[in-house]
Amino acid sequence: AETHRLDGATEEAARFFQLYVDQEKRADRAGYVDYANKQLKKLGAPTVDDRERAQRIFAEGMKLYRKKAYLDAAERFQRAFALDPTLTKALYRRALALRKGGELSGARQAYERYLQLVPTDPDGAYGLAQTARLLEDVPGARKWFARYIELETRPSEAKYVDRAWAYLQQTAPTEQAEGEGDPALALEHLDGPDPTLRARLGRRMAVVGLLVQGRKALDEGG
Repeated sequence: AETHRLDGATEEAARFFQLYVDQEKRADRAGYVDYANKQLKKLGAPTVDDRERAQRIFAEGMKLYRKKAYLDAAERFQRAFALDPTLTKALYRRALALRKGGELSGARQAYERYLQLVPTDPDGAYGLAQTARLLEDVPGARKWFARYIELETRPSEAKYVDRAWAYLQQTAPTEQAEGEGDPALALEHLDGPDPTLRARLGRRMAVVGLLVQGRKALDEGG
């Protein structure tokens, strides 16, 4: 860690300082642990104390969320994420709590930030799609519902895939200008000649266990 710090490799230095703090159990090395924690602070990385506090505050947020005190919960999730930026579930929960609490602009910002950090999470894509829908941002909602369908592989979430499909069908543009980039274009004409994404979804769901729905999608998609 010290070698990386002296070389200016801050990310590597932080990683090894954190590794040292996590693994050092010898009582006579407490001073070194303190030094490592100070270096982590200077490097902008969360210390062990920061992470423990973040987990406690996150737990407080979850209790408030279950009580439907959504905006208070969102504030706790924000504090937890500020303490430990690796705790991405806190950022996701903040976005969800803001959406549930009606703070849609804040929810959209939180979802967008979350998806920058965890770009392949289907829950984040679905949440951002729903937020855009509530904001009456049809292009944004279509973009993220289409992205959600691409990412979703869990059989237990089939009803959400169906809802995403239904929205895309309901909001399908009547005309598509040549070259216009509608991200959901491949999802539109489920009975048409080339429903490629529909077919791909069917194949994937068949593999993970939704045999009936998957077979239907294959039949429709070719």
